[in-house]
Parts: sequence; C-alpha cells; structure tokens
Amino acid sequence: MAECIHLRSAYQDQQAAGLMTLAELSSKLEELESTRRMAEAEIAALAAHEERVEELERDRDALLEFYAGAVPEALDQLDGEERNRIYRMLRLEITSRPDGILDVRGILSDSLQVRYENGNMADDFVPTERYLSLS
Repeated sequence: MAECIHLRSAYQDQQAAGLMTLAELSSKLEELESTRRMAEAEIAALAAHEERVEELERDRDALLEFYAGAVPEALDQLDGEERNRIYRMLRLEITSRPDGILDVRGILSDSLQVRYENGNMADDFVPTERYLSLS
C-alpha cells in the first residue's frame, strides 16, 4: 500500500516535469488503483481468515474445557481396562520427574505438568498447556 502511494506521487511528479503525458499518467494511475484494490481485498481476506482462526481456537478451548471437566467423572465410572483403552486413544504419555512433577503429553495437549504428593495431586499444580485430571 505504501509502495502504491509512493509510485502515485512519483508518476505525478514525472508528468509535472513533462516526462510523461497525461494519458500515460492516467494509465499508470489506473494500474496503481487496481493494485491498491487488490491489496485491500487480500488484506480483508487475511483479516477474515485470522478472525475465523481465532474463533476456531476459542471454540477448541471451550470444548477442551468442557471435556476436561467431564472426563474425570466419566473415567471414575470405567474399570481399569476401559480407562486404559481411553488413555491409549488419547495417546497419553506420562513421565515422572525427580521433583514430583508428572509431565503429561497427548493428542489434546502438547504439555501438562501436575505435581503429586503422597499419591494425591498437589494444590499447586502447574499447567503448561491444559489441566487434565488423571485420577
């Protein structure tokens, strides 16, 4: 856009200096106007696309929050084998660190850290992406 403004001024200066006819100036300015309209349309399309991506991310976050709250209660009702099958479907990988933090990875989240003390989740867990109860 800034380039179009610069070229428009330069073309007008060339016409004023007699280096270009009014017809040539008119042709150049029409080309620039077409380029400007195309650039504005592309910017609007990108803005609309970005808005849609943000909307989808908000929807994803809302769904994850809903299911993160629903999953623990549903998991409590499953036997060990069924729970294991769900964890495999979610591709959960849990790694215990020496400091008591559990690193959890899966298809719903890249990374999550939960601290357990004496077999119970500590009150000061540290979510790095999403909180998902494993109990």
